Amino acid sequence: MQAMLKVPAWLRDCLFALIAGQAAALSFPPSPSPYGMLLGLVAITFYLDARSPARVFGIGWLFGISWHFGALNWISQAFLVPMPGMGAASLLPVLALAGAFALYIALAFYLWRRFWPGSNTPSVAARLGLAGFLSISEYAYGHLFTGFAWDLTALAFVETSLINTGSIFGAYGVGLLALAGAITASGALRQWIAQRNLPKREAALAAGCIALLAAGFLYKQSPSKAATPEADAMTVRMVQGNTPQRIKWRPENRGIIFNRHVALSSKDGVPKPDLIVWPETATPFNVAESKKALEVIGGLPAKNGFAIIGTPIRTPNADRGYDYANGLLAIDSKGQITARYDKTHLVPFGEFMPLAAYLPFDKLVPGRGSFLAGPGPATMQLGSLPSFSPLICYEVIFPGSVTASERPAFLLNITNDAWYGQSAGPHQHLAISRMRAIEEGLPLIRVANTGISAAFDANGVEIARIPLEQAASIDVKLPPPNPPTLYAQYGDTLYGLLLAFSLALAFFFRRREQSA
Repeated sequence: MQAMLKVPAWLRDCLFALIAGQAAALSFPPSPSPYGMLLGLVAITFYLDARSPARVFGIGWLFGISWHFGALNWISQAFLVPMPGMGAASLLPVLALAGAFALYIALAFYLWRRFWPGSNTPSVAARLGLAGFLSISEYAYGHLFTGFAWDLTALAFVETSLINTGSIFGAYGVGLLALAGAITASGALRQWIAQRNLPKREAALAAGCIALLAAGFLYKQSPSKAATPEADAMTVRMVQGNTPQRIKWRPENRGIIFNRHVALSSKDGVPKPDLIVWPETATPFNVAESKKALEVIGGLPAKNGFAIIGTPIRTPNADRGYDYANGLLAIDSKGQITARYDKTHLVPFGEFMPLAAYLPFDKLVPGRGSFLAGPGPATMQLGSLPSFSPLICYEVIFPGSVTASERPAFLLNITNDAWYGQSAGPHQHLAISRMRAIEEGLPLIRVANTGISAAFDANGVEIARIPLEQAASIDVKLPPPNPPTLYAQYGDTLYGLLLAFSLALAFFFRRREQSA
């Protein structure tokens, strides 16, 4: 009977890794909870003992697949827009992405075991080393091969005070605090169970990491000024047109979609706003080529105001006919285009094809070839209105890359999350946007096609919202910016110092253990 109940070691490894990964993934929005993330990290690292580097690599890879697939399965909705009959097969590309993204975690596990190969009960210091390697892998995940800084560890803590430490260390630093606290606690527990003893220096190291994490949970920023905006603060009208993706590009719907946004931008008996914002590709045609559309838009804001319109833009090219960009246009009250911004950080396989000359297929979503990338982050100044950094769609997901050298007064994110329906995607995207406001100490206006549109003050406190899949507009007074945060001033430098200190401690104790 015992033989029948005995589970093979390889199967036990697989099950444990997958369950721990799901615990971490379930901690992300729309129901963010730090407990799932902390439990997943404690569980997977508690389980690692004297396994070989190759076996640890496999465990880490399965853990990473479970993490990324659980957090990112909403991406499958994008394939169902052009191919509604795809059904469950739409999850296969997401599984492939999860397998690729999980290699970062697997490599971190592998390198850790190479540096700490022989201990049956890895020390607390060794676990701190693992936290450092995992943090490095997360940073690489957000930067290499254009980067995809989406389901970072920090996202699980967006509804806790720990996220406020992002104003000091950024999202990667928030993740490091969580990794170090959870994993060293796991190491201390593992060592105590195995040896019924925990050396004082090991206990002190674990206590220090846990105390630092606890201090992060208690960290508060200065009181927000959002509750009492200045009387002459700029009024922003956020317009959410709620256009389903399946009908957006049909020629017969162009006028209907445009007129809906115009109607939502006008309110009887209410003064015209200083700034009107439409979402990414709000118009399914190039507004710059329609004099009539420009005239209509020009009549929407106040006399010295502007309208920001997300629109596809095409420009003549002698060799290719046209170049296409995913951009936004600033249009004044006279119907004149006064500024343009083209999306810089394009979505691989969606807006451009990496290694297009070597791949046998085109983009994974329909459209006219690849977009051209813009020149980079910008600070835009429209007349006498406060300056802003424009961010189109997922450009907002990259910590430290949302502003130019000239600090703006606020962040403006326009996006189209209609691809993802009522999945977790729009909720996660919203939470990530909030994190950028906290890091930079800047208010953020987010206008989405189908939602969720929202405004945050400079502390990341939500002050306005239009729910998912609701056509509506809402006026907000722009809150003032905070003084530049430490993260706004130094970027990932302080995170790098914290990471270097953590690894230095881990390797210092490793050397002492080897010489003992």
